[in-house]
Amino acid sequence: MSQVGDPAGPVDPDLVRRLLLDQHPDLADRPLHTVRDGTGRSEHGVALVRVGQHFAVRLPRTAAGAARLERQTRALRDIAARTGADAGTRTGSGKGVRPGAGIAVPYPVRPGDPTDYFPWGWTVHRWVPGRPATGQAVRARAWWAPRLARFAAADLHAGAPGQEASGEVAEGGLLADHDAAVRGWLTDAGVVEALDGQDRAQQVLRLWEQLLGAAPSTTAWAPWVHGRLDPARLLVDRGRLVGITGFEGPGPDGPGPGDPAADLAAGWLCFELQGRVEFVVGYSRLTGADDGWWLRGRAWAIVAALRTLAAVQPGEDGREGRHAIGQLLDAPDALRFNKY
Repeated sequence: MSQVGDPAGPVDPDLVRRLLLDQHPDLADRPLHTVRDGTGRSEHGVALVRVGQHFAVRLPRTAAGAARLERQTRALRDIAARTGADAGTRTGSGKGVRPGAGIAVPYPVRPGDPTDYFPWGWTVHRWVPGRPATGQAVRARAWWAPRLARFAAADLHAGAPGQEASGEVAEGGLLADHDAAVRGWLTDAGVVEALDGQDRAQQVLRLWEQLLGAAPSTTAWAPWVHGRLDPARLLVDRGRLVGITGFEGPGPDGPGPGDPAADLAAGWLCFELQGRVEFVVGYSRLTGADDGWWLRGRAWAIVAALRTLAAVQPGEDGREGRHAIGQLLDAPDALRFNKY
């Protein structure tokens, strides 16, 4: 067995088993299943291995992945400390669920230390149950829109790190920092095809330009930002929102402080009008978010939708990205934004 293994190859289960045996022997005899090997473009060099029924190991495959995992762990621990979900994490008995919220998040429950045969830190966290909301009818998601709003406002965006959301401080940068990427995506043949042609792409570009001109560039503070509150990372069970995964953050280096409006893009990524109204009202009541926040939320939704469409693989239809663009351009509440 190699010390680290080929970062472009499959995860070595013997390595994971040895790490568990040396540091968490009570978990070492449980079945292992590689969920993600860390080599995909969106996996950022961090593998995910399920351990039995209730746990998972996050294992960096590269030095960059190790740095990203460290940042993600710090962010999740901060959220856990503020919500009370870290109770029992020293022994692994914590369930990763905020009391009363009913939403599981992959809070770290045990640390994994570097060894002489594995050079980076790694983590054990609770396995988050549920299935991606991509498999749920969009209209049915309205049921849990208020729950998502409460999580974003009260758990994720509360207790901000206190940094200004500027391009130099917040890893997600300003919306204007994404202008070149948006314009590039809108000239990509695959994205244009997914949007049903140049006319539609031009509509998206006009809306993007209008929003950049109308939306305040940022807020005065930068909380932890999830960065990808979309149906693929929201988990449901029997119609209810039960878990949230994929805390990737607003920028290329992983979780960090950023523009909270990046998470408000969920209003267009996840919902139709009814669910979006529930989400907007619920979040605004708890935070005082004004129209400027929601203008930025729309702009961030364009960024997220186009990023999704640009990553569509052969045989995929880009349904989630197409949905978001449709909501931004065609939904009844799109009309009042088109005046900008």
